[in-house]
Amino acid sequence: MNNIVESSHQAFTEWRKTSHEARAKVINSIGETLLKYKEELSELMTEERGKLYSQSLQEIDLCKAICDYTAEKGVAALADDERDIEGLKKGIVTYQLSVSFMACSHGTFLLTKYSVIPSQI
Repeated sequence: MNNIVESSHQAFTEWRKTSHEARAKVINSIGETLLKYKEELSELMTEERGKLYSQSLQEIDLCKAICDYTAEKGVAALADDERDIEGLKKGIVTYQLSVSFMACSHGTFLLTKYSVIPSQI
């Protein structure tokens, strides 16, 4: 179990260094893979969760749409943002990935935290 936790931590540490553009490509690839295995995943959801098969198919489509939206809009949404900050000349709000979590039965979630970096702009 410790190896799994350590491996996950190492993967997360590397992923944090990945550009938003590269992350978008990965998320897009996840959506494409969901469609590739749509039938098998839908059957699995139906067997394991008791969903109607038609709802399982729709859920894969929903997850694919969420991946598409995230890949398309995420880069701009997470871009650094220069703002006037009280008591400082300017600051840059930067978004850093803190957790990446995907669950088909509840959609795709990318949770971020942000930092304010004072600058002398």
